[in-house]
Amino acid sequence: MPGLLKNSEREPFEVHVYGNRIIKYFTDNNKNMISFAEFCDGKEHWETCRYFFACLHLAASDKVGISTIKKADGSDVLLLTLLSKD
Repeated sequence: MPGLLKNSEREPFEVHVYGNRIIKYFTDNNKNMISFAEFCDGKEHWETCRYFFACLHLAASDKVGISTIKKADGSDVLLLTLLSKD
C-alpha cells in the first residue's frame, strides 16, 4: 500500500498540463526538435510515462511529430519535432 499512498500525494495527471509543459520546453529552449530523453532528464522517473502519454496525445493532435533514429550502439533515440504551438 505504500505505493498507493505515494501516488495519492502526487499531482493528478492532466494530459493537457503535461502536453503544455512539453510545448513550453520547445519554446523555452528555442528548439524545433528534441529527444524524449533530453526532455525527461532530471524529472522524476514516475513522470516519464505521463510525459510519454502526453507526447502521444500531442502527436495525435498534430502538434508534435514522433520519430526514432538508431545510434551506433544499436539503441534507438525517440525524437520529438514541434509541428504547432497552438
